[in-house]
Amino acid sequence: MIISFALPCIIFFRFIHKRKRRHAHILSFALLLILLAGADVLLLHQLEIIARETGSLMDDAIFVSGYLLALYILPLVLGTFGSDLLGHVIKAHIIIAECEKEN
Repeated sequence: MIISFALPCIIFFRFIHKRKRRHAHILSFALLLILLAGADVLLLHQLEIIARETGSLMDDAIFVSGYLLALYILPLVLGTFGSDLLGHVIKAHIIIAECEKEN
């Protein structure tokens, strides 16, 4: 889960400090966020299965209780932010194509 927090933050801050942003960079960042969100969901699902199979009460308190829903919020936010950036790139590409078509 540390990678799930750290990797998007590192990429985002590096992305903000760049002066010139190309659509390819934004697109790759958006796809990376969406892929990371999908990997987080798969990881959480696997951890939930492992927690149910073990006899430990410590992991049951997190992965079998209502806290699991809270853990799914991070992938939801990452996926939403990634799909929003993806929509922005597609919209900008369509606007540029329309402007070139008019000229």
